[in-house]
Amino acid sequence: MDVAQDIETDAVVFLYVSEADTLIGPFTVADEPRADLQPGTWTSSIDKSNVSENIKVEWEELHELKNAQEKFSFLKESNTCNLKQFQIQEMLDTLKEAPRLQNVT
Repeated sequence: MDVAQDIETDAVVFLYVSEADTLIGPFTVADEPRADLQPGTWTSSIDKSNVSENIKVEWEELHELKNAQEKFSFLKESNTCNLKQFQIQEMLDTLKEAPRLQNVT
């Protein structure tokens, strides 16, 4: 799956840190996928099997939801990248109530 090619400008995306079971977002895709971004932009190590891609995002206010799998069981499926509209809205509503992520630049 070529995730970057399927993501459109202005799409809402989230960062899920599976090791910490933490959901961060929301982000908005700012531009078309950029080939000049460094590999591993979204990962701590470069992993060709990882679905993370190099996309440019923007944000206004980020929130952090710990123990995210308790609320969103579909996060257990690490290959799930395309969410349904109701899942996106539920994530947005839940993140809005979660604590703000501090010290983000």
